[in-house]
Amino acid sequence: MQRFADSRFVAISFKGWTGSGFKSIVLPHIGTGRIASLKIRTETAANSASASAFIETALLGSLAAKNVQSLNTGIVLSIRDESDFIIAGVTASTAYGWLLIKTLWVQEDKRGSGLGRRLMEAVENRGRELGCHGVWLDTSDPDARSFYEARGFETFGQLSNSSKQFPADHRRWFMKRAL
Repeated sequence: MQRFADSRFVAISFKGWTGSGFKSIVLPHIGTGRIASLKIRTETAANSASASAFIETALLGSLAAKNVQSLNTGIVLSIRDESDFIIAGVTASTAYGWLLIKTLWVQEDKRGSGLGRRLMEAVENRGRELGCHGVWLDTSDPDARSFYEARGFETFGQLSNSSKQFPADHRRWFMKRAL
């Protein structure tokens, strides 16, 4: 971490976030006396994507300063129809040798056509190219769980609601497999 002559700013440099070498961000430095007066705010829909990206980048920067890092890369793959409309897609990221499947979506009327399988194969291949040794995800959809189990995923954790919690009996499965 580097402090600038203007003590209001701190630079964090780290390797691997984008897969293209060093990336730096400049964070404002706030004196401890002003911390109590800072407000928590809910980001607007217009700002949430950039705020989320900034927070994730800042976190990865501070982790990189403390821990040995592997390549941290975001992956977005899509399938588009003849009109260039997205009908299926997957978002993922890599960290510490693991590929995390964040979202896999196939348009309702295209499910069962093999698009999900094709996307999973493509993102797993990309993960292997980036040096990943395993893949993990979470899902709360029993049909998706069956889809992943058919692809060799095993459950390594589960969060469950009781019948008295809302939504009643909801489950989220955490799944993994080797690449």
